[in-house]
Amino acid sequence: MAGSVTVWLLATAAVPAAEVVRAAGVLDAGERARADAFRRAGDARDYILAHALLRRALSAVAGGRMAPARWRLAAGPGGKPVVAGGGPAFNLSHAAGLVAAAVGEGPGDGIGNLIGVDVETPGAHRPEDLGAAVLTAAEQADLAACPAAGRGHRFLRYWTLKEALMKATGDALRIDPASFGMRLDPVGLRPGGSWPADPAAWAFAERALPEGLAAAAVPAGCTLHWRLGWPG
Repeated sequence: MAGSVTVWLLATAAVPAAEVVRAAGVLDAGERARADAFRRAGDARDYILAHALLRRALSAVAGGRMAPARWRLAAGPGGKPVVAGGGPAFNLSHAAGLVAAAVGEGPGDGIGNLIGVDVETPGAHRPEDLGAAVLTAAEQADLAACPAAGRGHRFLRYWTLKEALMKATGDALRIDPASFGMRLDPVGLRPGGSWPADPAAWAFAERALPEGLAAAAVPAGCTLHWRLGWPG
């Protein structure tokens, strides 16, 4: 399947407060209300910057023909967000201190809305707390065989990849993460899970940053690019 997807990553802790205020200016009324509802300032900052990053990325992919504030987003099939009235496929994710926006090159590029991205920061999910609930038996065995010092990072690799795939399909809230398995090195979807996803239909990529880990899932054959910071 042809197509191109770009993932923009933004570390948020160092973003000046004045820049966060400017970023909030491109959000719509609903987004600003959700940002205002966060009790922690860091959570509101990450939400604002994630949605502003997405809007600027959409405008960049559209060649600047639409200002970031003018994009209107809606719930598509299964509740997955889409551009209202049609537009580039996208997905976004935000964690404490790290946000991501993935955008396809445009409608009709063969991608559909099958893009997923996830970011996680170290310590957000501990394998001893969550591993048994979200990993297959083979993944749990692999994690147990990993040296203790690297176990948290390896768990995050599994988790971000699973989240990215479930977000790509729009099934993030309806699929048991332990119903399918991922392989690492090289990254891919293992065959034989109870969730009927075709391993040959998907491509995955990871990006490690000082702030955390990002993973993306796109249809096989797509070209995937990583960019750091705001779209130019």
